[in-house]
Amino acid sequence: MILGVLAAALVSAGLAFGILVIAYATFMFPPTTPIPLGLVFPVGLALGAAFAFLAFTRPYTAILVAFFTIPFEYLTVLVPAEEYGTGGPLNYITLVKLMFGAIIATGFLRLTISKSERPLRSLWWTPIPLLIALFYAMCWMSLANAKRIPAFAINMMSMGSGVVAFFIVINLLTTRERLYRFMKVVFYAYIFISLMGIYEAVTRTHVLSTLGFPMIDRPWVTNPSAFRICGPSGDPDYYAISVIFGLMVTFAVLPLFKSVLARMFLVACSLLHFLAIVATASRGAAMSTAIALTVFYLFARFRHKLLVGVLAVATLAGGFVLFSVTVSSRAAARYSGEDLSSFDERWGWIRMCWAMMMDAPVRGTGSGQFVVLYDGYRKSYAVPRLPESAQNTYAQLAAQNGIPTTLVYLAANLWLWVVLYRIMRETRDPTTRHVAVSFFALAISFWMFSLTLDLVETEISWEIFGMSIALWALHKKVHERAAQVPAPPERWATRPPGLAASRP
Repeated sequence: MILGVLAAALVSAGLAFGILVIAYATFMFPPTTPIPLGLVFPVGLALGAAFAFLAFTRPYTAILVAFFTIPFEYLTVLVPAEEYGTGGPLNYITLVKLMFGAIIATGFLRLTISKSERPLRSLWWTPIPLLIALFYAMCWMSLANAKRIPAFAINMMSMGSGVVAFFIVINLLTTRERLYRFMKVVFYAYIFISLMGIYEAVTRTHVLSTLGFPMIDRPWVTNPSAFRICGPSGDPDYYAISVIFGLMVTFAVLPLFKSVLARMFLVACSLLHFLAIVATASRGAAMSTAIALTVFYLFARFRHKLLVGVLAVATLAGGFVLFSVTVSSRAAARYSGEDLSSFDERWGWIRMCWAMMMDAPVRGTGSGQFVVLYDGYRKSYAVPRLPESAQNTYAQLAAQNGIPTTLVYLAANLWLWVVLYRIMRETRDPTTRHVAVSFFALAISFWMFSLTLDLVETEISWEIFGMSIALWALHKKVHERAAQVPAPPERWATRPPGLAASRP
């Protein structure tokens, strides 16, 4: 208990600033309004100490709170930058990162006290945790070639927080009840994410601009006729992958709700996610959603399969028509292939990444250095003058961190498919199989989306890894217990010797 209080004291100072972020997220104090520091510091200090103590005594509850907040992380920036995509490390400190700091600090103390080896067992069920740890360690090799250290630090901090979140998830979701409760918390969080997008589609106003946050200078922001929703992420594509994640988690939790009314609510949430995905006008999202639904439809087991498939196609078509008529016909024209500028830009970024990779094929040019080296490699490619990411996870990884590091990350993703497929084939529990099918479809669609967007730093990639490995660990434990149960003796062995001998 004394160590818990000490841990609370260590992290409470940093968590004191959390009240600033809470104010932003609850619309109490827009970023342009002066913050009453006389109120912020004492209340924030108390809340920080309380959360740190909660993280020490009830780590599972603390992680549920942190993961419910993750989808809104951009809204919880401690000190917002003056312009979108600018700023230093201080501008990337969020309430979620402070929460994870408290959970990590108190977690080390708890492990020191308990000296339990059980949390480490999940590391050996599959090579994926070791591959992920190896991937992050190999990213540090690129520090030797980094031209701008702050950009390197920001990139490594973003990836590091995701890796830490992954290991926290697999060490805390040790029971089936915990995993299912965690999935429900994620499910509820992403309902609010989609509602933000529907709000933007109806009002034709971005949530971030309403709150006073800076936004990127792109057509969906500056041109009302090309309006696209982008939610709290500030970008339609990144927002779309969040909604796809929420959609597949909604499918995953379907067996956990037994009443007809609750399942009707889940169907309504699925429709909400469908409409939000369409309203992003993201072709990558449309492709990924189609892949996810196809894989889920092929492997899932449920009644009235043909009827459900027809309704899903009709819903997507209706959502497209509704978006075209009421929100933005110009943005919806992206689905018809009339606007090919994004393809040209992505091809130009891939060629830039190739040139960077050839200059440093083993260690890479440095994490977070693509934007730094942008002008030197832009040449005459059809890419924007304003530095942006390469919009391709593996191309940018190969450019920044080298080919070996990229292959390790690819191996972890492909091995995840094998793990989920094995659960689908081996388990006899219908709920476990349904969840595995949903995660399998999500993992494949996420990988496809990563070919058109830089997703290695997003929290979603690590949540997919974490929940899937937790499900695999629970599946392996069931097999271990089944193997330890002795087989029942043969009937003839229990008979008296005389009867056994006179058996015809």
